[in-house]
Amino acid sequence: MALKNRKEFQAVIDKNHNTLYICEVATKKIWGKEERLPPGITISEISQSLVPLIFRPDGGLAGVSGSIVVQDQQGEQKKKITIYSITGRIKITDF
Repeated sequence: MALKNRKEFQAVIDKNHNTLYICEVATKKIWGKEERLPPGITISEISQSLVPLIFRPDGGLAGVSGSIVVQDQQGEQKKKITIYSITGRIKITDF
């Protein structure tokens, strides 16, 4: 969205409510709808370097690389989502 619209967008992640939404940084307008993780899935960790998680118009991130850990409460499986600041790309691995 940042590349397409040539604007900064923020991915807002709420660990307490297991929700995520995207908003335009300049206007605070929410794009799309707030998404809730499925029951039993939680966000257990977010790197401080990713707060706020802002994608620039060039496709990179404002700030540095970091990670988010998502956990399945029943099976106790964890996935680590690593986000790279220069490219805005992500990598998902078992944790």
